[in-house]
Amino acid sequence: LFFDDVVRGYRRAEAELSDFGVSVTVKNIRGYDAKAHIDAISALAAQGCSALCLSTIDIPEIRKAVNGLVDSGIPVVAVNTDLSRTRRLCYVGCDYLQAGRTAAGLLALASPRETLNLLIVTGSLNMKGHNERIRGFSSTLRKKKLAYRLVDVFESQDNDDYAYEMTRRTLLSHPEINCIYIVAAGVSGVCRAIVEQGRQNDIFVLSHDEIEPTLRLIRDGVIDFTIGQQPEEQGYHAIRILFDYFMNDRRSSPKNHVTQTVIKILENLSS
Repeated sequence: LFFDDVVRGYRRAEAELSDFGVSVTVKNIRGYDAKAHIDAISALAAQGCSALCLSTIDIPEIRKAVNGLVDSGIPVVAVNTDLSRTRRLCYVGCDYLQAGRTAAGLLALASPRETLNLLIVTGSLNMKGHNERIRGFSSTLRKKKLAYRLVDVFESQDNDDYAYEMTRRTLLSHPEINCIYIVAAGVSGVCRAIVEQGRQNDIFVLSHDEIEPTLRLIRDGVIDFTIGQQPEEQGYHAIRILFDYFMNDRRSSPKNHVTQTVIKILENLSS
């Protein structure tokens, strides 16, 4: 659901630039299997794409594939999550460290002064953005001198069913958990386990992104707040940056485009 908005941004830019011959091909990959990601990247390159916008895992095999594309003359823009130690053209997406710091700052303002027994649910430890959110969150908890204990961390693989089962087991094993930080997708699965165990009134829940199921869980009182990142703008600006790059005969060095960190609570949701 989240990447539907990114794609909507791609399509908006494509429509604006179609008279210049710009067309966009989208290839969706579910999960974090390295071979599946590399195969998809290779398939797009084989189709003759002039440039690639990639949102992928940050591991050595992917970095090698990306640098190989750049060496072959295909520019790459990292979209939504950045890639370490690559020669990608630029990054278009949110400031994940800031997003994590914002989550912790809001938690410090809103949570009771009891010790936080914290569960962190991330998407994948191979995603740079997810790791940066956790780093920003943890450093700010320490800076704010919040009393907390990290009970557990698990990867949801952005799968709601898996997130549900892992959360269900973890809450049964650790009933002392009173705060859950959901770093990536899997939000609906985590919250289903919370509601099933009747814990929605005593667990503080923080999440990211503004997809409709997440907003509905805020309205239902399960999630306390979520932090958005303007995904449609990410897709749109990635295409526009590449267009300008080619129009300037590749002489420019595009700067990163960082989208806004948007705080959403019940009181500022649209009806």
